[in-house]
Amino acid sequence: MNLTDQQQDLLRLPELSERTNRIFSLRWSALLDEIGLTDEAIRHCTRASDLTRRIAVSKPPKIRGNIDDWLLSHSRAKHECGISQSATLAARRFDELATEYLILWSPGAGYDIFECQLQLIKERVLDEVASIWKISDATQRWYETVCAPSVRAAVSGKLEEFKGKARDSELVFLVRTKIDELSQPLDRAGLTEANLQDLPESVAAVEGGPPEGERGCPSSEGSTCTVQASTVAENVALPVQDQEKATSPTHSPTRFGQNIDRLRKECGWSFDQLADEMGCEKKLILGHVNKGRGAHPKTKKTYAQAFTRALERTVTVQELES
Repeated sequence: MNLTDQQQDLLRLPELSERTNRIFSLRWSALLDEIGLTDEAIRHCTRASDLTRRIAVSKPPKIRGNIDDWLLSHSRAKHECGISQSATLAARRFDELATEYLILWSPGAGYDIFECQLQLIKERVLDEVASIWKISDATQRWYETVCAPSVRAAVSGKLEEFKGKARDSELVFLVRTKIDELSQPLDRAGLTEANLQDLPESVAAVEGGPPEGERGCPSSEGSTCTVQASTVAENVALPVQDQEKATSPTHSPTRFGQNIDRLRKECGWSFDQLADEMGCEKKLILGHVNKGRGAHPKTKKTYAQAFTRALERTVTVQELES
C-alpha cells in the first residue's frame, strides 16, 4: 500500500486525552472484576487436570451423534482452564477501544488507514490480556499454550467486524460526495429539489429549443430544463464569481444550522477545518448553515462525533436539532 506522509501519520493511533485514558483504565479494572480473572482465579485455572485441558482444546468429534455431549464438556473445560474468560475479556476490550478510535477516524482518510490502526489495537489488547497471566512462569506458560489461540481468534473476529464498519463508512462518504458533485449544476442555477417541487410550472422539457422568454439550465444528468424568466429572476443564484460576495443566504438558517455554526466557533474551526474533520465538502456544510438544508441522519451523527472529539464532551444529535 503506497501511503502519503499524511497517511503515514494516520497509521499511528491518535493520542487520547488524559480523561479518556483514565476512563479506559477504570473500564479495564471493571472488566477484570466482572469476568472474574483475579490472580487467585488464574492460579486455580492452571491447576486444571490434564484431561480437562485436552477436552478444552479438542476439536469437535466427527460422529454427529456425540456432538451435544462434547459441546457441554468442551464448554465446561474451557471455563475451568480460563480460555472462555480470557477470550471474552479480549473481545470486549477490543470492542470498546475500536469504537473510540472509529469515532476519531475520518472516512475521507480511507478504510485502509483504519485497518492498520485496528492492527495496533489488536496488539495492545493481546498484550493487555497476556499481562494478567504473568503471575508466574507456570501461569504464563499456561496462557501461551492453552488460552492464547482462542484469544487471538476472538480478537481477529472483532477486527474483521470493525474493518467492515470502516469500509461501509467510506463507501457512504464516497456516495455522498458523488451526489454532491452531481447536484452542483442545479445549485449554481439556484435550483434545489425543494424549489423544483414547489414550482412545477416553471420547469419544462425542451423540445426543439426553449420558447421565447425562457432560458435553459443544465440538470444534474446532463439534460436541459427551462425556467421562465420571471422565475429566474427570483430563484437563480448569482454567477459563480459573484457568489462569494453574496451577503444573504437563499433560505433562512434552521436551528440545526445555527447550532452547527455555534459549535464550529466554539471549537475554533473555520468551515474548511470542519469539513476536514467531517470528511466532506465545505459546500455541504455551508448548505446546512446558510441555506437551511436538511441533513441525512448519518451526517448529523458525524457532526455530533466531530464536535464530541473536539470539545471533549458529549454532543448529541438531539442537541444539534434543538
